[in-house]
Amino acid sequence: MAAESILVVDDVPLNLKLTGILLQREGFQVHTTPDAEHALSLLRGFHPDLMLVDIELPGMDGLTLTRQVKQNPTTRDIVVVAVSGHASDGDNRQALEAGCDGYLSKPVDPTILVSSIRDYLQHHTRTSKTPPPERHAPATAAKPVAGAEDLDVETLQRQFLEEGALRCRYMLDSLEHDFDAQKAARLFHQWVGAAGMLGYMAISGLAREAETAVSKGTVDFPRLRDLLSNLIVQFAKPEKTA
Repeated sequence: MAAESILVVDDVPLNLKLTGILLQREGFQVHTTPDAEHALSLLRGFHPDLMLVDIELPGMDGLTLTRQVKQNPTTRDIVVVAVSGHASDGDNRQALEAGCDGYLSKPVDPTILVSSIRDYLQHHTRTSKTPPPERHAPATAAKPVAGAEDLDVETLQRQFLEEGALRCRYMLDSLEHDFDAQKAARLFHQWVGAAGMLGYMAISGLAREAETAVSKGTVDFPRLRDLLSNLIVQFAKPEKTA
């Protein structure tokens, strides 16, 4: 039996790489894309068993992508699992109303991610009344994940920690002048998911607090300064969750 195929749609490169490693090691065929428009173009000649879609994508968001997938007779049978950085009943409800078959909130524990995907696929197999469509490899424009043996999780972890520390120091220096709250909020949001996937739950939690501090219209600069200082400490010597 051919390995089940998964299309991961996420605009954070680290999330794409790490998710690809985890799922390939579990025997899935994994392809990735950073935006919804490209995902739709891939689906013209590629029929994955499941799509893992980040809700907050640039341009067309993940829920709009899901609606288009589910309204198309040739793709509506694809299992779509939404991923969101905001764990709320409202986001969950909106995802299901858009046609998503499931919903996961960031940070997603890698073990839960894999087991949830298997559960969604098994449920779909049990309840589907139509035979599975013939699967084809995606067009050359797709980005298949390299072999898991060619990707080093430790390298990704090191790069994440080094870049995070540098970004935090830069933001601390820019708090008094030229601080871009919108850009900072986006970066913090990315860290919530990436740190969780890498097992750095303390960083993920601090990033979520920092995102809140810059997303309320008026930036809480004293609170943000403390959070950035704590993030620098964690990036330098992170508490790793097993």
